[in-house]
Amino acid sequence: MNDTTVLIYGGSGTGKSSLIAALAEHFLADGLTVKAAIAEESAPLKRVKSEKISMWNLGLREHPFDAVRFASQGFWPQILEDPKSKLVHTSADVWLFEGLSTMGDLCLGATVSGGLAARYAEERGTGLEEKNVRFTDGQMKIGGNPQSHYGTVQRWMLDSMAVSRKLPGIKVWTAHELRVNDEKTMQPIVGP
Repeated sequence: MNDTTVLIYGGSGTGKSSLIAALAEHFLADGLTVKAAIAEESAPLKRVKSEKISMWNLGLREHPFDAVRFASQGFWPQILEDPKSKLVHTSADVWLFEGLSTMGDLCLGATVSGGLAARYAEERGTGLEEKNVRFTDGQMKIGGNPQSHYGTVQRWMLDSMAVSRKLPGIKVWTAHELRVNDEKTMQPIVGP
């Protein structure tokens, strides 16, 4: 299974996080080194006990686009808990990317300074301006996402996954599955 890239996707509660934790334990038991980039705290992965797993919470970084892309290229913080730690090129036998959909949410959102909605709210601009929502509520600056933001983030996530294929070893991504109907054809669309 060397130099393999896998995407596991499913709805909420279908066991994606539990499966990736079981895979981590399996690979660690085989003596392999494991790096895990997570978009949010993963309870199943946190239960994996080993010094051989290096778990980086991408949501702690100020610039989510950078964090996702650098992780997919094998760059990891020297100090995992430090959101401003220098990123250095590293190696592993297995690369786990837990939460592709949530990584996209970080890039879109207002929860980190580098999220597109946060940039728009702070009037830093995104280069993707179109009809958008921006307002102040008391002391809070609020910004919304126009349609172009979604396309930009979707492309970035897809490209980041493709970039990870260049990493040596096994790469496993997880994503949330969504089922919607196409607005024009009313045909169902299923995917991450």
